[in-house]
Amino acid sequence: NAAIMTVLSYALADSAEPQSCSQAASAGPFVFSPNGRITNAAEEERVLGGGLHVTGLTVRDNGDVYLTARSMDGKGGLWRITSAGTKTQLDSGLEPLSGLAFSPDGLWLMVARAGSGLAYSYRVGKTGAVDAREPFYYVATEPGEAGESHAGAICMDTDGRPYVATDMGVQIFDRNGRVTAILPLPNGAPVSGISFGGKDWKTLYAAGGGIIYKRTLNVPGVPSWAQPVKLPKWGAG
Repeated sequence: NAAIMTVLSYALADSAEPQSCSQAASAGPFVFSPNGRITNAAEEERVLGGGLHVTGLTVRDNGDVYLTARSMDGKGGLWRITSAGTKTQLDSGLEPLSGLAFSPDGLWLMVARAGSGLAYSYRVGKTGAVDAREPFYYVATEPGEAGESHAGAICMDTDGRPYVATDMGVQIFDRNGRVTAILPLPNGAPVSGISFGGKDWKTLYAAGGGIIYKRTLNVPGVPSWAQPVKLPKWGAG
């Protein structure tokens, strides 16, 4: 289903111009040209994340790229590549990591783990470095899956809710790390990619089983490269 995952790496605005999102293919980062052509980054003159087995990525408003990658020993790591091309490892020696997304205010980073029912939360500093890693988000898993969520791509809405692609469907979390809803695909397939898009960013696209679905939501999504905004107040719930 790699083709479907790649297509879901961007959301089409009304102008039909592709807008980059946060889903990475296992072969490495892909580049979308202005006409929508998909090109492996290795074919471009400039390669971001060279030497890394990329499992997820997102781009901030300042042009910095944050990656999850798997090392030769199978461990997961978190990397940042600045807009100037400087590559820095932010965390290492972890279980294999998958999708990642920043909160709309840019102060927190969610990182999923496909082989676990827990996803990490990091605090993001002014310099772009991260700390205060905590297993914060509890991802629902199928009975008998031994806690493996197979969580993948992540998108955020304007209230700071994460939407995560999993085998059970699109899992929606509150800001306290709890699942509040699960949207299964009509064909019952695992979700391999998700993205917000559309004119008002209220359309959620999800792919699975070779089919792309869309659903209109009440709360708009936030592109990863949008300027940080102040989040509404959120209680303990």
